[in-house]
Amino acid sequence: MWSRGCVCCSPPTRLKPTATGVGYESCDPSSAQAAVKPSIRPSADFYAFANGSWIESVTVPPDSPVWSPFAALQHMTHLRVRMLLNELASDAEAVSSSPGPSATAPLESGSAYDPDASQPSPVDAHADQARVKLAIFWRCSLDVAAVEEAGLAPLRPLLDTCEAFFVDKATGLATLHARYGIGAFFSISAGPDDRQSDRCRLRLRPGRLGLPHTSYYVEPEHAEVRQRYVSHVESMLILLGEPAALAAAAADSVLRIETELASARRRRVRSTTPLVTGLVDAFLTCARLCCRWSPEESSSASSHSYQRPYAIRTGISAPEYRRMSARELQRHCGEGLEWDRYLDAVGAAAHEELIVESLAGLIAAVEVLHSSTAAELRAYLIWQAALSCAPHLPRRLADTHFTFYGRFLNGQQARCAPSRC
Repeated sequence: MWSRGCVCCSPPTRLKPTATGVGYESCDPSSAQAAVKPSIRPSADFYAFANGSWIESVTVPPDSPVWSPFAALQHMTHLRVRMLLNELASDAEAVSSSPGPSATAPLESGSAYDPDASQPSPVDAHADQARVKLAIFWRCSLDVAAVEEAGLAPLRPLLDTCEAFFVDKATGLATLHARYGIGAFFSISAGPDDRQSDRCRLRLRPGRLGLPHTSYYVEPEHAEVRQRYVSHVESMLILLGEPAALAAAAADSVLRIETELASARRRRVRSTTPLVTGLVDAFLTCARLCCRWSPEESSSASSHSYQRPYAIRTGISAPEYRRMSARELQRHCGEGLEWDRYLDAVGAAAHEELIVESLAGLIAAVEVLHSSTAAELRAYLIWQAALSCAPHLPRRLADTHFTFYGRFLNGQQARCAPSRC
C-alpha cells in the first residue's frame, strides 16, 4: 500500500538525477497542468481531476510511506544536507590541524585580535569550531560499529532516571521532559504567546502516544493494530533487559495507560478563549476537504489505516488555548504532582502564566500518574524512553522498531540508511 499526496495546493516536484546527486525540475505552470486528468469532470471528483495524472505517474520510493511535492522537497533537502556533512567530515582533519588555535578550542572572551597577524579571525575560528563539531557528530552517527559495540550503555543514564522516578516524581518528570525531551504523560516547550507575541511562555502539550492517533486506542476497527502494538512493546522491553516473564504484563500496562491518556484527549474541555483565526480556519478547511491521501488498494495488513482523509486520521483541529497561572494549574490538576517543584526543576518558575493546550489531557495525565502502580509507571517510562531513542539504538532494537512502525503501520518496504542519523 502506498499513498500519494495532494498536488492541489502546490505544483508537483519531480526528482531527477544530476551530476552532483539529485535535483528537481522547476515547478512551472506546465508541470501543474500535467497533474490534471482531463477525462474526469471537476464537478464529479475535483480531487481526482486535479491530481489524477500525477498520482498515476509518480512512483513512491520504497523507503517512504507517502509521497507528495512537499515530501520530494524534504527528500531533496536531506540529500543536500547529507552531501554538505560528508564534505565537512572529509575536511575535518584538515580544519582541526590548520595553523593557529585549535578549531575545537574555545576562544577566550576579550582577547585582542590583530588583523595583520597570521591567525584566524574570531569569526573564522568560530566557524571552524562549528564545522569540526558538525563533522564529528556526523561521523559518530554513521559509525554503526561503535553503536553496536556500545550497546545500551549510552541509554543507561536515561533508564536510571526512569528507575529513580519514584523517589521524586516532580524532579524525575522534569528531568525526562527538560533534559531528555521524553514526552511522558505530557510534554513542554517554550515560545511566543499566540495572543501576546511579545511574551514567551511555557507551553504544556499532550505527551507522546505510541500509536498514530487517539482513535487507534478505542475504535474496534483498530483492534488488530492494538494487538500487534502490545506484542511490539513486549519485544522491545525484552530487548532492553526486561525479564520475559514480566514483559507481557508490562506491555499491557503501557497500553492501559496510553488508552486512558488518549481517551481523555478526545473529551476536550471547551476553552474560554478559543484560538481560531482566519488563517487557521482556512488551513483546516483545506486540510479536511482538499489535502487528503489517495491510497492504492492493497491487501497489506496496514492498508486500513490510510482509508480516511489525512486531517481526520491525524486529528487536525483548531488548537485549544488556555492561559493559566501556576496557582490555577495546581488547583485544576494538583493531586499527584507538586507543580511548584516541577516548574522550578524545568527552569520555568519565573513564568507567571502558562499555556495549556489540552486541559482534559493534562488532568487525566496527572490522575494516571497518581493512580498507577510503581510497576505500571516503570514500564510506561521505559517504553517512552525506548520509543524516543529506538531508531538510534543497536540494530536489533532499531530493526524491531522499524518492523512495526515502518513496515506494518506505514507500509514501507525498506529503511533508508540515513534514517538512523
